[in-house]
Amino acid sequence: MKVDVIICTKNRPRLLRKAVRQARKSVPTNSVIVVDSTPNPNMNLLNSLNVKLVFTPDVKIGYARQRGLMEATTKYVVFLDDDLELERNWFDPLFKELCSDEKVVAVSPKIVYGYKTDPVLRKLFGGKYSTSKHGGSAGAAIMDRTKVLAIGGYNKNMHWGEDGELFMRIEKHGLKWLRIRAFTAHHPCTFKQHLQKALRNGAGMASIWKAGSDLPLFPWMVKMARRFLVAPIILTFARREPRILVYHSLYHLLYLLSFLIEIKTND
Repeated sequence: MKVDVIICTKNRPRLLRKAVRQARKSVPTNSVIVVDSTPNPNMNLLNSLNVKLVFTPDVKIGYARQRGLMEATTKYVVFLDDDLELERNWFDPLFKELCSDEKVVAVSPKIVYGYKTDPVLRKLFGGKYSTSKHGGSAGAAIMDRTKVLAIGGYNKNMHWGEDGELFMRIEKHGLKWLRIRAFTAHHPCTFKQHLQKALRNGAGMASIWKAGSDLPLFPWMVKMARRFLVAPIILTFARREPRILVYHSLYHLLYLLSFLIEIKTND
């Protein structure tokens, strides 16, 4: 059984080449589909990769991911971002989890930030209980393409937060996107990049509400406040790393501020 691999990329030719090579090495590949949103792509490089090319200059990431789903032809697909490094032999165990329950439509490994760049981030995200078993990221995921498209696929108008919006719709339909914590995708990321991610993720969550989420706002705000006030202390002691207190607190503070600013901003 072979699957199509979808790689969404923009302005990162070196990482793209590496991602294509990784996809062919770690996935039983039918076809590699590169959705390239670069305004002026390097055609010599792209033509040398021997992939199916889809050009989407400067589009939102939700549009790019949905385009990849529509271009694929296999029942199951793998999404792989160009800046992740996967563990060996990850595909078969995750695919088995995907097929274990008809309600499971997507599975992802745990993503550990700070690979080769920041040991504090590795401790923060690498712990056994650092992430929920529900939810995932299309940065590294295996999806039942037919089931995801049956509920509409990705929201083409979403940029940051496109995975979260899809996850919430999956749950709303009584389905599941699982994070398999026994397997890891490594993400090089500095502390500065981690804080920039907080701003993007906060804005992305606000975009989910603007897209029509029926989640109650106040309980979510209480949950975020708890993460900001309590979680950093617990994780600092659990990981025995004092710097986690700063990392985690600043991340959620920026996340919350970005969310509030975006909520008040008119499109």
